Amino acid sequence: MIGSGVSPPATIGLLRAVMQASTTKHDARWRDRYNDIDRTVESAVTKYAPPLQEHLTDKLFDPWVPFVAPGFPLDVLPSTVQQFVTAQAEVLGCDVASMAMTTIGAFSGALDHRFSLKMMRHGNWYARPRLWLLLCGDPSKKKTPLIDAATWPLEQYQNDLQSEYKLALSLAGDDKDAKPDPPLRLVVWDTTIEKLGELLARGDRGLLVKRDEFSGWIGQMEKYGGGRKGASADRAFWLKSISTNWNRTRAD
Repeated sequence: MIGSGVSPPATIGLLRAVMQASTTKHDARWRDRYNDIDRTVESAVTKYAPPLQEHLTDKLFDPWVPFVAPGFPLDVLPSTVQQFVTAQAEVLGCDVASMAMTTIGAFSGALDHRFSLKMMRHGNWYARPRLWLLLCGDPSKKKTPLIDAATWPLEQYQNDLQSEYKLALSLAGDDKDAKPDPPLRLVVWDTTIEKLGELLARGDRGLLVKRDEFSGWIGQMEKYGGGRKGASADRAFWLKSISTNWNRTRAD
């Protein structure tokens, strides 16, 4: 690896990862070899490292260097949204880019997904405002508070609709003709694909699926479906949800 031009830190990191992933018993001999990696790589640099080429301007990619994400271009957002994002990020003490992306994700849940853009003038390719958003960060990055802050208006509006529905339902009494239709659903949390498919078929405007933990969402795919086969069915459902128009069905 050193002779091929791989940097010493990258070589050390890879060798350590290989040893940690091995099924060999981690005994005293294993620990001696593990602790000797630095010296071995240093010796390899002396013997096999290629000579420096001053004319070479491109640096080798080092996968062990922490990735620094570029700043979010706030100027692409409307002024009102910019103010909301910056204010919430300051109040919560979270990353501005994470707050901005989560807010855009909330917009996707608020939009009517029957709306679409025709991507080709003479084609049948339509793109709908559906977004998949995943926040990655340490536990101290305030992921849950910023998600709650971005989706709170949508959830509050849904609660208001539910309260109005309950009031209208109580006023209707036993009069079946006066009973209101079920309220609009905008946000769902912990749900099975069967129930989610039912909600999507009830109204084709779409809705927002909010999951606080990514691992919980993945784990749920095997919870009710009987292991591996059930996980495949759940995965197919979510992939299909990206572009599928759910047909509205109603039982008479």
